[in-house]
Amino acid sequence: MICDEKISPILLSIGEIENLLHSETAVIKNRKKLTIGDRFWVKEIWQTIQLFIDWETGYCDDLREVSPDIYFAHRTEYNNFDFGCSRFSIAYKAGDHWEDHRDDRGFSWRSALSMPHWASRMEIEVLSIDDDKATVKATKKNEN
Repeated sequence: MICDEKISPILLSIGEIENLLHSETAVIKNRKKLTIGDRFWVKEIWQTIQLFIDWETGYCDDLREVSPDIYFAHRTEYNNFDFGCSRFSIAYKAGDHWEDHRDDRGFSWRSALSMPHWASRMEIEVLSIDDDKATVKATKKNEN
């Protein structure tokens, strides 16, 4: 995927992101300097992970966090093993219903501030602005 560097990043709350995941348009808090027609790519809490899939069951046996560099280099590959295969993916905190505790989930979260453009799963466009809120339209990218 080629990222349009002319689009600026924006941080949204988990609630705002979840609203956008379930609807094409949503209302977000009006941040300073938003104008109608502005486009942004959304930064959110995330992690790059490697899933280990059991051949017999087809279910994920295990997962671990990996560095974004390893993910980016191998994101389209499946690595085959005697017991199954592994696949690289991106986990997002909003809308993915991961376990609350790191030990149950199997990985820690990365800050939204550290998210690169290629890891973003959506872009938004500002449709209208009121005093304290803005209506935006989301365009979801192909997820990995």
